[in-house]
Amino acid sequence: MSKIIRYSKEVKRKMELEDFNLIIEKNDKIKPQVKIATFNLLQERLPYEDLCWQLAEFQLLFEKGRKNYSERDICGRAKAVFDSTLTYVELCWLICEFKSYLKQEKVYP
Repeated sequence: MSKIIRYSKEVKRKMELEDFNLIIEKNDKIKPQVKIATFNLLQERLPYEDLCWQLAEFQLLFEKGRKNYSERDICGRAKAVFDSTLTYVELCWLICEFKSYLKQEKVYP
């Protein structure tokens, strides 16, 4: 008899993001791009709320694919990002990691 394991949405999301972190750590081509992109993003001095929205969109794009999520999904995820303990610099770094990876995989733009 096989066991059926059910994970909460939060646990599934954490597992997907851990997989993403492993992908980034193993990909030496992305690291220099992320550093430069983060520097450039920091120079833009965007509001923290805008960055939360960007990260939410990139996370959902990574998890669900192109346009398989709604504005409501983005809003909920952006609120979770906003309520997290991420610093401005960490938020910029994560956005650039996702953006660089998704560009490399031809998922974005």
